[in-house]
Amino acid sequence: MADDTTQRAAFAFLRAHLQSQEPFTIDEFIAATGWKKPGTLNTYLRKQYKGLIEKVSNTHYRVTDAFWKFVTWRKFKGHVTQVRRVVTDYQPASSKVLIYDFLMPLTNEEHLRMTLDSLFYKDRVLARLRTLGAPKLSKVIPKNGNASDEDYFDEILQFIQNHFVGYSIHHVSGRFRSDALRTQDEAATPKREASGT
Repeated sequence: MADDTTQRAAFAFLRAHLQSQEPFTIDEFIAATGWKKPGTLNTYLRKQYKGLIEKVSNTHYRVTDAFWKFVTWRKFKGHVTQVRRVVTDYQPASSKVLIYDFLMPLTNEEHLRMTLDSLFYKDRVLARLRTLGAPKLSKVIPKNGNASDEDYFDEILQFIQNHFVGYSIHHVSGRFRSDALRTQDEAATPKREASGT
């Protein structure tokens, strides 16, 4: 059985920094894990840890929310033995009811549910608020000038508690037309070709 000491140390280090959202340097990461082969570490940074940590300055990194999917050693160990995509960006559309349309395979539904479930845990929401930081948040949610960052975050947590109480997922089967009614030949012809451009 391969020695997993360094990976266990990496898991503990990353999990602790997920909770604290404190930035760290690669030297601090190496010191905590005992990684002695720069080539191996660089491979993990480029592949297995991609999406789990992000660069926040020329020298410092931060653990991303994507790590929440791997907060148990079993899941983390399973992930670092493969190269996989862990983060996808979606653009929300705002209204009185917030609706997201996801066009994705059903096999990804578990990951979507895990992400939505994270909104029900104070520690996970607080970690995300700390990642964004009070200056950025205050552009959207006004901050009392005398309030500390932690008091400000507590106010936001209270707002979330009072306004966001659940989610639902619906599967839709069907077909939708986004343009004028056309013949099949017209529909198969790209607009640029049809217009002669």
